[in-house]
Amino acid sequence: MGLVRFILIILIIYITFRLFMRYVAPWLLRFFIKKAVQKTQQYQQERSFNKPPPSKPPKSFDEGEYIDFEEVK
Repeated sequence: MGLVRFILIILIIYITFRLFMRYVAPWLLRFFIKKAVQKTQQYQQERSFNKPPPSKPPKSFDEGEYIDFEEVK
């Protein structure tokens, strides 16, 4: 009787775990991902409103001397 009870308990735990992973886990994962995306978007919106427009540094064309290399065969 003890062995049958043990196997029955293990079977119930296994079935419960499978049902949880099949139905509840994806729902929880979608919930947390949706919440993280909302927080990220809110943070990005706050950052873009509080951030002054970027000032462009003056362009400098000091790239150095141009050297024309010849192909060696």
